[in-house]
Amino acid sequence: ALPSGGALLLSGATGFLGAFLLRRLLDTSPTLSVVCLCRPASLSQAGARELATGSAASATSVLADPKPLLDRVLDNMRRLCVYVPGDEQRVLAIDVRLGHRCFGLQAEQFALLRSRVACVVHNAAHVSTILPYAALRQANVLATLEVVRFACAKDQKPLPLHYISTISVLFGDTPTGAREDTPLIPAVSAVSAFNGYGLSKYVGETLVREANRLFGMPCTVHRPGTITGSRTHGALNPGDFFSRALRGFVHMGATPVMTNSVFNWVPVDDCAYMIVSVITRGEQVANVRTFHHQNASGNQSWSEIPHWLNELGYPVVTLPFREWRERLHSEAGTSAGLHNPLSAMLSYFPARATSFPTSRRHFDMRNTLAHLREVDQKQPDHKEKEQQQQQSGAAALDLGGPITAALIGKYLSFMLK
Repeated sequence: ALPSGGALLLSGATGFLGAFLLRRLLDTSPTLSVVCLCRPASLSQAGARELATGSAASATSVLADPKPLLDRVLDNMRRLCVYVPGDEQRVLAIDVRLGHRCFGLQAEQFALLRSRVACVVHNAAHVSTILPYAALRQANVLATLEVVRFACAKDQKPLPLHYISTISVLFGDTPTGAREDTPLIPAVSAVSAFNGYGLSKYVGETLVREANRLFGMPCTVHRPGTITGSRTHGALNPGDFFSRALRGFVHMGATPVMTNSVFNWVPVDDCAYMIVSVITRGEQVANVRTFHHQNASGNQSWSEIPHWLNELGYPVVTLPFREWRERLHSEAGTSAGLHNPLSAMLSYFPARATSFPTSRRHFDMRNTLAHLREVDQKQPDHKEKEQQQQQSGAAALDLGGPITAALIGKYLSFMLK
């Protein structure tokens, strides 16, 4: 269980994965309070005046919710269909500058915040597979440095930190069979050559690992895979590659040949379940533990998508990749292109590209699967579930299994409604 008597600090709650992490955290305990660190939003005039003059009667009055900021957190949850009435009673939203010293707060506000927190989950990040490392350093590296400083505040016991990294740190020359706890140093040169986002998250991992080594800060690294929409409501992140590709295919009425294009897709609610399951276990070990959060069912081919779209009533034809790419680029400057979500992703399909993007790699999940089995065995209905799985031949711990045509239909219904 989470440490009693203290709140959990969560960054990135206004993002896609962040909303599902917040939902899952609130569901773990009816008494848990979550403090959300959010990007700058306008304070009330009174609150701004108190911050500027230091005349606040108490730090609590300055840290109290600027309502528009809390509304951003709750509206994000509503948009993604994970809000439950009453959440506002257990969520506090604070306006901070994550990449600035002390989060941009005055010393007394920073100290007050530190005193009421028992655990930190750093999920905030600028996600981009296009921008270089330099453009992501402030949001992904300096912000992580300040979170580490917060957790390791001077003369205080270090707080446990859960760092949400990415499987992209492994997209260098790390072997496919690498264990979750395998050191990443051999992969850095390859990652830095083509993936600024992966490199920024690698540096973030290095910071938290050093804090563990130097200060004994309990630290867990979580590496989500390629996240898709919710199994329950079909809610997706409208700006990511997966959702843009689905909507773009429907808009164009065409897909490229994708026979050799595979990915490991993990629904966001499955990913949040795995992460929060580790967080709420509360286990603290001397060394940094690393968990990969992918779909245990394995990789799937993009080539299934056009078949599913046609089955679902979204007619598409399959074109040779070069023909499809030329059509995408030629339409980009037209009215049709303006309404095509894939027009914003043209850099994924340069003239030199000969096939649709792919990632054939499925990384080790032994730590995650071992943890989930342990959790599952503690459930009251474990024996009954185990017998059902043996009788049906179903794979254990697949958290719902692979992406299906029905789930793609749910995604499209959510996006197009």
